[in-house]
Amino acid sequence: MKQFHLSLNSNEIIRETIEQAREFIYLAIFQIHSHEIFNALIRQAKNGVWVEIITLPNDSINEDIRYEVAQQFEELEKAGAIVHRLKWNVGDPGRTTTVTGRWYSFHGKFLVTDRAAVALSANLTQSNELDAVLHLTDHLTIQQFVDKFHWLKTTFITPDDGFSGNIRRRIMETEEAGNKLFSMPSGISNQEFSNYWILHYPESIINKPDDYLPGLYITPFDGKAREIYEWVIRSASRFVYLSAESFTDPGFGLFLKKLLPTTLISVSWQTRAVWTLLTGTARCT
Repeated sequence: MKQFHLSLNSNEIIRETIEQAREFIYLAIFQIHSHEIFNALIRQAKNGVWVEIITLPNDSINEDIRYEVAQQFEELEKAGAIVHRLKWNVGDPGRTTTVTGRWYSFHGKFLVTDRAAVALSANLTQSNELDAVLHLTDHLTIQQFVDKFHWLKTTFITPDDGFSGNIRRRIMETEEAGNKLFSMPSGISNQEFSNYWILHYPESIINKPDDYLPGLYITPFDGKAREIYEWVIRSASRFVYLSAESFTDPGFGLFLKKLLPTTLISVSWQTRAVWTLLTGTARCT
């Protein structure tokens, strides 16, 4: 079964999904601040459910709540949960005007249990914001989400030749490899990032399929995000509804502009919903 929710209380949907788990809970999330989500995870860990989380280091959290959130993570780990910190950085923060605080590359948001898979549009915060939640319960989708979670661990977390994950080794094995790809950008002086920075991914490790089946994609490894969106839009026959937190990619804007004479495109960037629901044709509003 598949359910889509556009809700001001997405945390309630996530809490219920967590509480329904009986065997395992895998959560890959940029940040967790919500007390009710922490409490639900702690209860499940104490009840013997396997709880495993991939998230960012504590210094990515706003200073005003950092200590409080760190304490909740400590309680979660004491209850038996495993928390992985994904430290890798990709790209150059100087190329964007929206970056604040620490620069970390992982912004994924999904949850999978033995009973459901959930894709999220936003972090699990204390705020009631308009967020998108895609809730799926078929076994094939659940297994796909589980596989993607373990892929993240293998690629960015599990020790490999002295580094976190196998991503460095994979890059070094490519023809484009070179230590220059692991240099820190100008303006970043903190040496603790020196073993966790990739200036860009070599083209040879980026997948470029001819088409995309329904499923969970981790970009750019399963395909470049813009190319996925463009493929879905080109495949549309009647309309396209695109909702995003921000709309700053000029290349994608040009792509949409070229479609305007023949396509009805509806674009909204006022909500936190970044799961792109694309079917058919659209009008820019």
